[in-house]
Amino acid sequence: MRVMAVALTLWIAGCSEAPDEGPKDEADTDTDTDADTDADTDADTDADTDTDTDTDTDVDVCSADFTLTMSDGSTSTLDFCQDFAMDATFEFDPDQPPEIRDPTLVFHAINEGNFECSVTVREPSACGDGYYLMDGSSGSVSLTTFDCTDVADPYEGILTSTGGYVRIDTFDAGDTAGDLSDTPLVTTMAGYISVQTDEGVSLTGDFSLVQELIASDAEDADCVVSDGDADGDGALALVFDGDDCDDDDASSTLQGDDQDCDGAETDDDCDDDDPESAIVADDVDCDGVWDWDSVSSGANQSCAIDSQGSIKCWGFDNSGQVSDTPTASGYLQVSAGLYHNCSLDAAGAVDCWGKDTENALLHTPTDSGYASLSVGAYAACTLDPAGAVHCWGRDIDGEPEDDGYTMLSGGERHWCALDSSGTLSVWGGESSDSLIITDVPSDTYQSVSCDSGGHGCALSTAGEIDCWGNDGNGQVSGVDDLDSTNGFTAVGVGSMHSCAIHSTRGIECWGYTRDTPPTGTGFTALGLGSNHSCAIDEYATIHCWGDDDQGQVSDAP
Repeated sequence: MRVMAVALTLWIAGCSEAPDEGPKDEADTDTDTDADTDADTDADTDADTDTDTDTDTDVDVCSADFTLTMSDGSTSTLDFCQDFAMDATFEFDPDQPPEIRDPTLVFHAINEGNFECSVTVREPSACGDGYYLMDGSSGSVSLTTFDCTDVADPYEGILTSTGGYVRIDTFDAGDTAGDLSDTPLVTTMAGYISVQTDEGVSLTGDFSLVQELIASDAEDADCVVSDGDADGDGALALVFDGDDCDDDDASSTLQGDDQDCDGAETDDDCDDDDPESAIVADDVDCDGVWDWDSVSSGANQSCAIDSQGSIKCWGFDNSGQVSDTPTASGYLQVSAGLYHNCSLDAAGAVDCWGKDTENALLHTPTDSGYASLSVGAYAACTLDPAGAVHCWGRDIDGEPEDDGYTMLSGGERHWCALDSSGTLSVWGGESSDSLIITDVPSDTYQSVSCDSGGHGCALSTAGEIDCWGNDGNGQVSGVDDLDSTNGFTAVGVGSMHSCAIHSTRGIECWGYTRDTPPTGTGFTALGLGSNHSCAIDEYATIHCWGDDDQGQVSDAP
């Protein structure tokens, strides 16, 4: 059942006490200014006890009890029904009682300070008992609070809101069927109001109003009303002061399990009083910072993706490789190169930014559906769903023409890939660097990393590391000095150094490292650049070390 929005206007303003009209004629006990006769001593048909300027009927009945609450907790109780009025139109059906349409209720009151206040309720789509949202889509709440007693200066003015609701409990124009246009109808409306303003002011309370109206025919209206439980799970929606966090989903949690209704139950929520706070899955250490899922380091810049799929880059920014970072979320992978970076979103679309050296940006694929991505110095490559390699930018000799690849890693001179069987393939290189190609190891691997320095390392399924290529700084041969007793879980290479994560989750590096890696255990991922490196720990926090002349370390999130 759809919920129709309700227009509700509240007007509160000051006025003086009613003027003293002086003594009445003792013979005019009914106060109609006409001398009484013997037949007119107990009641006057011209009496207007509700002061609405219309002659009363026997059915004029009003009750209302409202409380105005300010954001500081102070309240003002309003004594309503000193004056009241109701207006409405009706929809007629030959076989049904009239349906009330477009009702307007007006309540005037004298509060403790003897200022007049009024509340006007307008429901343009009202058609029966139930809940009507005040969400601003077709109406709003306005409070004019100038000079209202107990209302402090900061709250005096015209306040507007789109929050809250009106609940109609009784909605009745009698049980007579047919066309009753121009006929007096005794009309009853009763219910509850709960509305709020953006300034933190709220008005709540019960009301009931009965008056005789002259029925005027309204056009048919497509009007529906909510029973407060749209998903039928037996729990009233939160917006109607119930405890159902999501009334469109019968399986959603109740507020008792999810106090801030952010979709995370109490045990999984870092701060269950704040709907903007992170959940444990996104913020393992509950420090209020989104956790980082992956990190990639390029020449002098790094990029990382958080648990929401948002990208953060930092470091050298001479060509927009940091400042032009996409601001959207939903990315699955990011890779940093020499002067440009690329990302892959959930649809498999590629986005690149930074310097367009050798068409590194110009030839970026415009289609989607790619499954993996890696950026080298002047080129980038992707894998399509079949595992075929697609590259752009600087031409790299020997690009594979077959498919079945599952992982890519690129540098300046050569590229690496693993297929579904864990077999390593390497292509590219120059004639003076034949070692890059000829020294490639043979094993079954689970991950591989290649870099612009002309070397690479791969992690076998047994947790062992094999390296090959340029060994000018011991970035290849240094692997032999590692303690491999318990194996490794990750490996990465930079231009002149390499690092690995032990099975004990500690980091060890070799080659020209510029700085020592962070101590301790609990590390899960690596991202190595030219002369700086980064890692992610078990709390999804980023740690960087090495050169910091461009903020590669100090600007890390």
